[in-house]
Amino acid sequence: MPSSRKTPRAEGSATLSKAERIKSSLTIKTIVGGRLSCSSYPLKCFWRQIPYAETATQVAVVVSKRRFKRAVDRNAIKRKMREAYRLQKQMIGEHPDTTLQMCWIYIGKEIPATETLFKAAVALFEKINNAIMEGEQ
Repeated sequence: MPSSRKTPRAEGSATLSKAERIKSSLTIKTIVGGRLSCSSYPLKCFWRQIPYAETATQVAVVVSKRRFKRAVDRNAIKRKMREAYRLQKQMIGEHPDTTLQMCWIYIGKEIPATETLFKAAVALFEKINNAIMEGEQ
């Protein structure tokens, strides 16, 4: 009889584990209240670096209830945002002794195509990497 335990994933696998997700509203408020942000339409990203935690990067995705009244639409957008993050997260370089916490906010007015979010995610990661490199010097 096969074991019900899941096999461990490879180190560089493209998954979005529970440890990588930010659910705490207090943590999200702290990240958004900080001054570090960048945007690439239709995404805006607030981020901060903290001393090393269990994962190298953590993310929260947010879609406005005011702009998208139906939960189905909000959930579809959040699903696409998480997918864009999951497949592009290897672009964030390793930053020794720190954890990068990000809050991605969708600022568009219509439901986006997946390719649009992928391009925005790539641009966000490049901007964040550049900002971190400038800060280290």
